[in-house]
Amino acid sequence: MHGILQRKVEQVGADNQERLMLSFDKMFPRERHTALGELFMYWQAKRIDGEGLPYEDNFSSGELLPEPCRDFTAWVEATSPDPFNFTISKHPSLLEWGNRSNRRVGELDSMMNAKSCAVEYLACIKSRQPMYHEIEQTVGGHSRHYVRLLLPLLDKAKDVSRLFYAVRIFNGTGFGSSPASS
Repeated sequence: MHGILQRKVEQVGADNQERLMLSFDKMFPRERHTALGELFMYWQAKRIDGEGLPYEDNFSSGELLPEPCRDFTAWVEATSPDPFNFTISKHPSLLEWGNRSNRRVGELDSMMNAKSCAVEYLACIKSRQPMYHEIEQTVGGHSRHYVRLLLPLLDKAKDVSRLFYAVRIFNGTGFGSSPASS
C-alpha cells in the first residue's frame, strides 16, 4: 500500500470502482519513461518562477507530445463554482467508453463516476497541486483500468480555471502498457 494517499471503493448497481490517489513518489518510478512523466516534467518547467502554477495560455502539450499521445489528453474547464457544471473539453477520443467532449461533469453516464470526478477535480483546484490517480472501474458494462494525471492551470486572474489531464490505460493502449504493479 506504499504510496497510496487515499482509497475509495464504491458500487452502485452493476457499476463499481476503486480509485486510488497515489503519491508522486509512486508516480515517478511508474511514469519515468512514459508520456505522462514527460507531461509532468513539461508542466513543472512551465511553472511561474519554478514554484507557482503554469498559466493556461502558456501551456500547450501539443508542442511536447507525439500525435498518438494527444488522443489521451483532455482538459476540464473549471470556471463554475459547481464542479458538476465543469465542462470536459476534448475528452480522449480513443477510449472505448464513449465521447464525453463538451459535456458537463454532472451529465456523465454514471452518477457514481460523476461524483468522484467532481470531488477529485475540486480537490485539485483547491489544493492547487497536481494529482495522480489509478482507477479501476466498470461503468455501464465497460471495464477499464487506467492512471490519470491532473494538472491545474491558472487564468490571467491567477485562479485555477482549467485542469489538463492525461490517461494511460493498462490494456496496451494510451501512454503505455505497464502492468498496474509497476
